Amino acid sequence: MVTAAPTVYVEPDRAGRWIVRRAGDEACLSRHETANDADRAARALAREDASVRVLMRDRYQRIVSRR
Repeated sequence: MVTAAPTVYVEPDRAGRWIVRRAGDEACLSRHETANDADRAARALAREDASVRVLMRDRYQRIVSRR
C-alpha cells in the first residue's frame, strides 16, 4: 500500500499574515509577515524530510504553487 506524502500548506490567515501548517492540523507550525518568508520556512521543513510536499494557497484557498 502506498501512503500519501505528508503535505505542508503555506496560506494566508484572516489577519493578513502567512502561516505554515501540516495538512489536517488546525494549529500552525509558524506565522510570517510575507508569503516568501512562509514559503522559505515550509521549504526548510521539506529539506529536513524529503517526503514532505509544499503547497501554497491563495486567499481563495486555490493551490497556486507546488513544490
